Amino acid sequence: LSDSAGRGSARSIPGYPIHQALGECSAFLEGFGGHALAAGFTLRRDQLAPFVERFQEPCSAMKI
Repeated sequence: LSDSAGRGSARSIPGYPIHQALGECSAFLEGFGGHALAAGFTLRRDQLAPFVERFQEPCSAMKI
């Protein structure tokens, strides 16, 4: 990866499909994959702030 991009990984809990939440934010990601309880993603540094802001929406909407 270049200095302008990064990778992340996510783990979830039963009842919160992390892969679905990332899918709802895919416009800000270079790529992502995984399944309901774990996922990985790549994003550019300039997309970090908008991704975080958008990612909070599906997180808040899911009732667990």
